[in-house]
Amino acid sequence: MFSYLKSKNISIKKILLSLVAAFSLMVPLVNYRYMNLTIFAKSFNMLALAIIFLAVLFINRKDYSLKRSKKILSLLFGIFMIIGQCYVNGTILIFDSIINIILLIIKLVGYTYLFETMFYIIDKLLEKIDIKEIKPKNKYFKWYIDKLDKYPFRTSLITIMIFWLIYLVAFYPIILNPDSSFQIMQFFNVKTKYIEWVIPRSKNVNMTTHHPVLQTVMLGISILLGRSLGSDNLGLFIYTIVQTLFLASVLSLTIKFLDKNKVPNSIKFSLILIYSLVPMFPLYAMTAVKDTYYTGFIILFVMYIIDYINNYKDKKISIKNMFLLLVITLFIALFRNNGIYIVVITLFFMLFYSKTNIKRLGLTLVVFLCLITSYNKVLIPKLGISDGSIREALSIPFQQTARLAKYDDEIIDSKDKKTIDKVLNYKTLAKRYNPELADNVKNEYNKYTKSEDLKAYFKVWFKYLKKKPLVYIDATLNNTYGYIYPNTHNSYLYTMYDSRIVYGYDKYKEDYKKEKYNKLKEYIENDKYGNKDNINIKEPKKHHNKYITEYELKFDKPLVNYHFNKLEGLRNILTEYGNIFPYIPLLGLLCSIGFSTWMVLIISVYLKNKKYKLALIPLYLSILVCFASPANTYFRYALPVIFSLPFILCLIISKKGVYIENDKK
Repeated sequence: MFSYLKSKNISIKKILLSLVAAFSLMVPLVNYRYMNLTIFAKSFNMLALAIIFLAVLFINRKDYSLKRSKKILSLLFGIFMIIGQCYVNGTILIFDSIINIILLIIKLVGYTYLFETMFYIIDKLLEKIDIKEIKPKNKYFKWYIDKLDKYPFRTSLITIMIFWLIYLVAFYPIILNPDSSFQIMQFFNVKTKYIEWVIPRSKNVNMTTHHPVLQTVMLGISILLGRSLGSDNLGLFIYTIVQTLFLASVLSLTIKFLDKNKVPNSIKFSLILIYSLVPMFPLYAMTAVKDTYYTGFIILFVMYIIDYINNYKDKKISIKNMFLLLVITLFIALFRNNGIYIVVITLFFMLFYSKTNIKRLGLTLVVFLCLITSYNKVLIPKLGISDGSIREALSIPFQQTARLAKYDDEIIDSKDKKTIDKVLNYKTLAKRYNPELADNVKNEYNKYTKSEDLKAYFKVWFKYLKKKPLVYIDATLNNTYGYIYPNTHNSYLYTMYDSRIVYGYDKYKEDYKKEKYNKLKEYIENDKYGNKDNINIKEPKKHHNKYITEYELKFDKPLVNYHFNKLEGLRNILTEYGNIFPYIPLLGLLCSIGFSTWMVLIISVYLKNKKYKLALIPLYLSILVCFASPANTYFRYALPVIFSLPFILCLIISKKGVYIENDKK
């Protein structure tokens, strides 16, 4: 037995590490102080542990030297796994339990060894992979591949649109989410919660910059255009067609970019299939969220940077090229408020890549800053549009304060509570706390808060950071773990009918609290299916899965005549396909937020030349934006990373000699 193990290069150390690795995957983190260990033992899957143990044990890593960056990343991934397991079902990272501390250490060692083994497998696969051109025998497939090679953009665009056509038909005219519905209301100057969260710049203008003004105007103009042609639905569909063609065109440009870089047609065809068949692409193409346009311009930005690195180290970029960069970066900033930071930081690092282009890139950056500043500080105020609330940037400290109020209220003295109360309404703060969503905490931010009030608040915040650092760490990790933990899936596809613009909601008054529901009877005659019985007059808290406790009806007719068609069955099928896709083995990882973060980090350690990390800066920053966001595992926040990765992976794997550096034996 021992001689056999020795012949297979299996030492006692490797046996123990393999066992610990299997143990890490199979043994969950639980609060052993309160758990029945007998029940836990009976539920344990010994067969799965044995399979994983043997698989790891017999992987031969003889004479294999792992790069330090991969060792560090293996340890980091182990920490990510433990954080995710601790918070996915509530906080169970209990440091006063000796058993849990020991278990955490064992699992960390096991995970680290497991991920080191994973890197070994990746290296072996990269050594053996040999991607070849497709040489189809079927005449129709051959015709298609010939067209793809000759006209990569046109062929890709037509293919993607054909596959997406079923979504355009099923969800005609558009998929609206709550944000886009509120944007439409703002365009028509209806008061919404967003104007009530700020001190209005003008009494006659109810629009704010909480959502991108450009997209709000695009939605509104589309409706007016359709209305002039006789149909609000047609106007919304015009918006959908333009947005869908934009995203499909951007994705087709990635195929053309691969073709320009002489990537085999097998990879190009595979990427077209991903774009065509993975439901998140067509569904977000049809959903009126700011993130769709924003993501498209981020992908264009990444492509621009890769092309810049490959071709403009010693060659001057043209005026036309500078203008293209300016347009891309401006739209990034116009479609997301935090896009300006991604642009400025990325362009700053690009300045140092090429001495030849430092002046031209510097000029582009200056012009960008002048234009975007003029837009935000001159045009927006001139139009009377109010700035969004500062609270949107304070999710992290607000969540930390709320968690402190919920679990350690007794240590906060009365003076500090009054200071917090001036900003966040301390009386209800603990009840409003949701570990994975900061909205309820932020919603009672005092819009009349002065700068000195915020300074006083942050003094209190810092005071309790020193006293209760673990509470603050818990609050942040509980609100962000999904962005680093691949076992949490939240595809969060928008497929439901949103009725806000049909019934014209406004902020509810005291009479609504007193259960005066007669307005519902007066204004709602039928639901979207023409069935009055589906509307619950006695309990108007929910209508078609849309909570309306914060709103009452204002208009005696729809603000916008928006409705789905009668293809409910088809919509349900496509919705179910979208919902189950994240759970399909391997393929579902394309929709995993945590896994996308891991892939960005893995790509980083495999890049042969550090210069290519410039192209990943927009993705690094997008991940950091997710950590600063108010919601955990929120899919559309991670959209730029998730939608960019298939293209980047196809490029670097197919051109591994250019982009990838493998560890040597």
